Amino acid sequence: MPQIPLRRHLLSHESEHYAVIFDAGSTGSRVHVFRFNQKLELLPIGKDIEFFMATNPGLSSYAEDPKAAANSLEPLLEGAEGAVPQELQSETPFELGATAGLRMLKGCMKNSTSALRVKAKCIHKNCTFNGVWNGGGGAGLNTVHASSFFYDIGAQVGIVDKKFPSAIAKPIQYLNAAKVACQTNVADIKTVFPNTQDRDVPYLCIDLIYEYTLLVDGFGLNPYKDITVIHDVPYKNYLVGAAWPLGCAIDLVSSTSNKTISVASA
Repeated sequence: MPQIPLRRHLLSHESEHYAVIFDAGSTGSRVHVFRFNQKLELLPIGKDIEFFMATNPGLSSYAEDPKAAANSLEPLLEGAEGAVPQELQSETPFELGATAGLRMLKGCMKNSTSALRVKAKCIHKNCTFNGVWNGGGGAGLNTVHASSFFYDIGAQVGIVDKKFPSAIAKPIQYLNAAKVACQTNVADIKTVFPNTQDRDVPYLCIDLIYEYTLLVDGFGLNPYKDITVIHDVPYKNYLVGAAWPLGCAIDLVSSTSNKTISVASA
């Protein structure tokens, strides 16, 4: 299997950098294209601060047809190509994050804990989950921000008010909502939680339990600790989505290292 270098940085003489992030999830796939200057400040793409495009269904719908799964990402790739200037495309880093399948776990608390590997071997003084160093704790844990599905699911069950880009919540609220969701028939979920999106109804129980488990068992937070649940961050005249694709994009364009990917030979 030949090793093909995957460039993770752009040429130093370029005045602007692009990064393409694919988020292939269980309920849908998305592509984010970000544009940065040399100071890693975000620059607009057209009228928006990023190029964003989404398709449905997600990869989990193609569990028995990998070729169809790959084909489902083609419109996103074409959209990303249209957002990045042609002369920069060969030097633009990209990354694919596939989260599909996480919500297909059967069971709840036990499987969430197992998925996090909270008892994995720790070679550091303290770890969070999967043997990862917890950062040392201390004052760094005084202010905790949780984004993405913590906000989205929180809004669907009444923990978060969607009229605001952020809110204060406690991990225990996710567990309390999970207890209700897990005891409710799937057909009745929207009666109890009317703001739940149709695509999230079958997974609401496991989503809530996983989020609580990640915060409390994974990061070791007190169930009653105040955390900031955030959807958007104000940036200049824009609201920037507070989710992993932006952090991944910053890492890609700021890294000077190369990495390789394995490609099966024909």
